[in-house]
Amino acid sequence: NVQASLVSEATSLQPGKPLQLGLRLQMADGWHTYWKNPADAGLPTKLTFTLPAGLTADPLEWPRPERIAAPPLMSYGYNDEVVLPVVVHPPADLEIGRPVRLAARADWLECKEICLPGQAEVEITLPVQAEPAPSSAGAPLLAQARRELPGDAGPWRVRALSVPKRLVLAFAPGVTPA
Repeated sequence: NVQASLVSEATSLQPGKPLQLGLRLQMADGWHTYWKNPADAGLPTKLTFTLPAGLTADPLEWPRPERIAAPPLMSYGYNDEVVLPVVVHPPADLEIGRPVRLAARADWLECKEICLPGQAEVEITLPVQAEPAPSSAGAPLLAQARRELPGDAGPWRVRALSVPKRLVLAFAPGVTPA
């Protein structure tokens, strides 16, 4: 019901340079997976890396979800396809010319009329090169996922007004006065 794979922004790793990867989940018609905060029902997708020594991975990032209504419940997740970005950090002394296997286990909950646990072992092997690598076929997918990431809300102005029997709060984006 859900196919999982790893996609990479570039065709190789560079020592000391972060690399954008993504967990790509492609769902069969009518099936969905869940966002990091699924709300009334569901479980968020997890990605657990098994990386060579010296490499580290940031937590998954979460593009804007869709509302998934199953009255009386409301959840948040993804239909059709989603790419969950993650940044991998290779060490500065990573050996050039040697391929590196980036492997992970993905776990998710997939639902249509019923919910089933899903899992997959995903991996990608990339060569290590000194020079920047060209973009891969996964680059456009990751670019789209990054466009759908929530932005920094920045500071907000907050005003409070006390009137008989209530307190009125007003929130507006902008610069907080000093």
